[in-house]
Amino acid sequence: MTLTEIQFDKPPTKRHAIFIAAGDKETFASYALQNLAAYFDIVIFFYGDDAKVRAGLERNARFLAVGSATKFNALKSLDAASGIVVRYRTIWVCDDDIVLCAGDPRRLPHILATFHLKVLSPVIRQPERFRTRSCARTRDRMLFVSSISSK
Repeated sequence: MTLTEIQFDKPPTKRHAIFIAAGDKETFASYALQNLAAYFDIVIFFYGDDAKVRAGLERNARFLAVGSATKFNALKSLDAASGIVVRYRTIWVCDDDIVLCAGDPRRLPHILATFHLKVLSPVIRQPERFRTRSCARTRDRMLFVSSISSK
């Protein structure tokens, strides 16, 4: 079941956003707020219980909602309630435990525009679950992984 409640909704300041589903043990949301907020509006969907973690995430976020949902169901629900998707040219949809391994995330909006895409979500790298993997590199060394599941 999708349950979302908007806590605050500040007007956009950037053309591009990172939507992060964050829980009590988040890591990427804090990183994005500290290192990427100058380039992206940070939109947080918090599904945890820890008030201290939540307070830390509220500090620089442009938008904060709380509740219980998968990241895409939360985004869909919040878009229906607030039009969050149409506010931005591109949205990078993330879990709170991703690890950046290569490339410069500031290039993602340009890459999305090149392929006429609006929303990006990273792939989970679990080699034991995948039969085939193909990789391509862009000029800026951003690695794209496309996999076919064996299950």
